[in-house]
Amino acid sequence: MVFILAAYLLLRKIFCWRYTPVLVLLLFLTLDLSNADAIHSMFRLQITLPQEFGLHTVFLCALYLFEYLHKKNIDTRRDESLFLLLLSAMAALMIHFHVALMAVVLCISVAVFAWKKILSRKYFFPLALSAICACMVAFMPMAGALAQGVPLNSSIYWAVNAMNGEESRALRGQNEKKADIVEEGENQTKIERNDVSITASVLQGIFDIYRKGYSALYGKEGGGWIFLFTVLASVFCWQIKRKPCLKQFRGMCEGYYFVIAASVIYVFVYAAPTIGLPDIIPEGRFFAPGHIMVLAVMAMPFDMAFFRLSAFCKDFTLRIISLSSMLGVYGLSVATGNFRGFLFYELSRYNSAAMVTDSIIDTFPVHSYTIVSPTDELYPVIQYGWHEELLTFVENSSKGEYVIPSEYVFIYVEKRPLLYAQSHFFHGPSWLGEEKYLEPFWKVYSVKYPDNGASQAPEIIAGQASEDMAGQELPEYENGWQMYSDFDKRIILESKVYEWCQKFSEKNPSVLKVYYEDDDFVCYYFRQEAGKLPYELGLVEAGAEYE
Repeated sequence: MVFILAAYLLLRKIFCWRYTPVLVLLLFLTLDLSNADAIHSMFRLQITLPQEFGLHTVFLCALYLFEYLHKKNIDTRRDESLFLLLLSAMAALMIHFHVALMAVVLCISVAVFAWKKILSRKYFFPLALSAICACMVAFMPMAGALAQGVPLNSSIYWAVNAMNGEESRALRGQNEKKADIVEEGENQTKIERNDVSITASVLQGIFDIYRKGYSALYGKEGGGWIFLFTVLASVFCWQIKRKPCLKQFRGMCEGYYFVIAASVIYVFVYAAPTIGLPDIIPEGRFFAPGHIMVLAVMAMPFDMAFFRLSAFCKDFTLRIISLSSMLGVYGLSVATGNFRGFLFYELSRYNSAAMVTDSIIDTFPVHSYTIVSPTDELYPVIQYGWHEELLTFVENSSKGEYVIPSEYVFIYVEKRPLLYAQSHFFHGPSWLGEEKYLEPFWKVYSVKYPDNGASQAPEIIAGQASEDMAGQELPEYENGWQMYSDFDKRIILESKVYEWCQKFSEKNPSVLKVYYEDDDFVCYYFRQEAGKLPYELGLVEAGAEYE
């Protein structure tokens, strides 16, 4: 909601008719996504990763820079737009570097049409000082952490390595055979030898951006229309600046130049790795804010038409027309098959496991219990109770002298072990969305995650805990996380826990109780009374009497 509100504030500053931003956001929330990166990027808006918490600052940076550069009378010593720009840039840098890069792209789109003003002494020095302050405030905590020996997050190294574009080319299915690359290189060499080498190279570059940008993002037909419309909008805005007869539109189009530039740069950034350039923002992470800029270009004719009509029509009439247009977007997208599909979430545990954890937290006294489970329960239970890794439990329970000293012990067991982090697509009524994204998404992402999978709700990809699997040796591992994320290893691990619970219950009748159970998941628990020795959980000693 914060992301959408920030987008609305920026669009409201750009467009003349106040309902145009609503139309753009309705298109954003309604139209189909034909690209796997677009599906993945929209999915990320609903998960709790740092980058997505900062995407609103991308719009706010562009908004306050636009306001700052388009004020007629400005006092740079106490300008609130400049101060809010500083805060937005600082937040973007502190939250995620990819967010900061997206903000830079949109700010460049604003600045390119006001470069004379930016380079003037009145605007340049306050802007430069604000940028320096934002960087200092954002980077000082990081520098302090590094000085204390705290290492950089490993994802930073991934992002730097991913900038070469190889990963994106493979993920998008664009890593062509060497023969094709050689042939393309030969063709380019031939073009350079012609007298019209510069013109031909420019045309080839435009064609590549269209084919690997617009067409790849929106399909051949949709990408073609969007590309054509962007060219026409650019020509129209250019003519407005040149033709005196169109000067009545100049005030309206101040923000149009920025929107067009932002949409084109966004598509270029997406296409860059497939034409041999660095991948500045990988995996389509720029899609959500960039897609809004593309849709804003499509909304320009409506903005101009309704703004001109407002001089002749009553406001109530235009409101009715605007509302009808927005309902028409929904109806047309459904009728033409361009309606959105349902998104997904990465299934790392059963819903019942999450609900059981909430129930335990709400029911039992703080720090009176330990939950034995994979790492996914560690973070919800922090500050409320204790957590024991399932892997640690399996390894230690095969030995003697192993206890968990809390009053209550809850043991989570997947009777049908999950394929970890599978892309689990939602389902629902047809008026809300369509079940259409599983195949196009997984066709691309199976290249990157061949050992994972995608499922359509309510079906879930899962194995079966069994006595045979419990009898297998616990596989060797370098990283304990592999025991949860590797499907076969997870089945062995869950089978061993399930078997332990059965044997412990046989040797200690009426001690182990069921807190919750369904076809896929069961939560066992037992209580250890204060003043008595805790249970020996090593199976060697499990038959000993509880004293």
